[in-house]
Amino acid sequence: MLPRKSVQRLLWHISPVRHRDKALYFGRRKKNRFDDPRGVYGTLYVSPDLTTAFLESALHNKRFKTPVDHVVTKQFLSKWVVKPIELPHALDMADLSAPYALANEGHDNSVLTVRGSYTKSMALSRKVYEAKPAFDGLIWNSRQGGSTDCIVLFDRCEAQLNYASPDIDLLHHPDFPRVVHDLQLIVGP
Repeated sequence: MLPRKSVQRLLWHISPVRHRDKALYFGRRKKNRFDDPRGVYGTLYVSPDLTTAFLESALHNKRFKTPVDHVVTKQFLSKWVVKPIELPHALDMADLSAPYALANEGHDNSVLTVRGSYTKSMALSRKVYEAKPAFDGLIWNSRQGGSTDCIVLFDRCEAQLNYASPDIDLLHHPDFPRVVHDLQLIVGP
C-alpha cells in the first residue's frame, strides 16, 4: 500500500465566485483526476500553496508557451474566490510522490499527468479510499507547479475541516501579488 503522509496546515481551495461563502463542495461528478469512478464518495481539490491552488484549478488547462499566454484579465480573475481551510488536526494522506510509491501500485507518473482519460487515476483513488486503515485523501506534486503539493480530500474528513468563511476575492487576497509573480502573469483590464 502507499506510504502515508501527515498534513496539518492551512489549505486553499479556489472556487468560482458563484460559490462564494457556500459550504465546501465535495464533487461526485466523475469528471476530475481523482474523483470516484462510481460517484459514491466526494472529493475536494486543495493545496497549501495559493499559487498551486490557482494554477491547478482556475488555470488547469492553460499552457504558458509564449508571453501572450501569461496575460489574464481582471474580468477573468474576478470570477474566482479563495476558500481558506484550517486543519485543527492532522489528516492522513496517501503520498503519491513518495519514492517508488506509484511503481509499487503498478502505475507510473502518467497517472498524475495524463490529460483526457482519468480511468487509471480514478481507479487508484477508489483503491486508496477503500484501504484499511483509511486515508483522508491523496497528496502528490503538482504537474504544473513542480515540487508544490496538490491534495484531494475525501468527503469522510469533512467534519475535521475548519472552513474559515467568508471567502476572499482572489484579486484581493493578500498573497495574490505572489501568485502574479510566481506565474509571471500580466494582469490586463
